[in-house]
Amino acid sequence: MNTKQNLSQLVSELSKQQPDLSVVKTMCQKTGFTYSTDLIQLMSDILMNATHASISDQFDQKENKNKNKTQDSARI
Repeated sequence: MNTKQNLSQLVSELSKQQPDLSVVKTMCQKTGFTYSTDLIQLMSDILMNATHASISDQFDQKENKNKNKTQDSARI
């Protein structure tokens, strides 16, 4: 199972009305998140991390586009 699948399983488990804590602990270990008995805080940490990663990816894509445009302009 890859990291995205493990993260998806962790979020899915946390979304349940009665999450299986052993699954949550295992998925925390596999995804690198620190297990917390405060499952709401844990879900918040995961969502904040995902949002930050998404913003970073968008920034990197824009930087790469700008870099390519600069290189293309230099060739002309």
